[in-house]
Amino acid sequence: MKPPRPVIAALFAMTLAGGQANALQPQATPTATPPVTIEGQGGLGTADAAWLRQKAREIRFEIEAAKLARTKLGSSSLRKAATTLLNDADRSQQELHDIARRNEVMLPEKLEPAQQAELGHLRALNGAALASAFTQDMRAAAQRDSAADQAEAAVARDKELTRFVRQQQAYDHRHASQLPAHPPPARKG
Repeated sequence: MKPPRPVIAALFAMTLAGGQANALQPQATPTATPPVTIEGQGGLGTADAAWLRQKAREIRFEIEAAKLARTKLGSSSLRKAATTLLNDADRSQQELHDIARRNEVMLPEKLEPAQQAELGHLRALNGAALASAFTQDMRAAAQRDSAADQAEAAVARDKELTRFVRQQQAYDHRHASQLPAHPPPARKG
């Protein structure tokens, strides 16, 4: 009985290839140019994409800090401020992810090391010390965010992004106004 033609062709190819096992493997068809994968920026420029990435980290930090404050703080006014911050940050995070997805911008999944360290610091605190540190952190974040949002608003060309930035500016103002002007003093001891 004769072997089928494909088997004979494969054996012949192996013989020509010096008996290499990969002779039976289909060979890739050479292309004129190798494929290139490029992370798209959609209609956003590089600066807009960088702002989105930084904003994603800031929002994630605010969410984590607000969750912590809501569960550990005794002050009802600070718990209320933390709840407002958490609700706004949750909405912002969803909108930010939608804008990033539409514009093919990859957002970071982790906080920056300094943000991780600050969350660790907040987790280690209780009572008045936590209230003071949380208030100071959120005031600083609101000021930092406000400045970054203002700069982004001046250069953003995308309508959706511009609307989002304006909303973030309103949130920054609201968050700063809900925090006490002078954080409660931390108890020594």
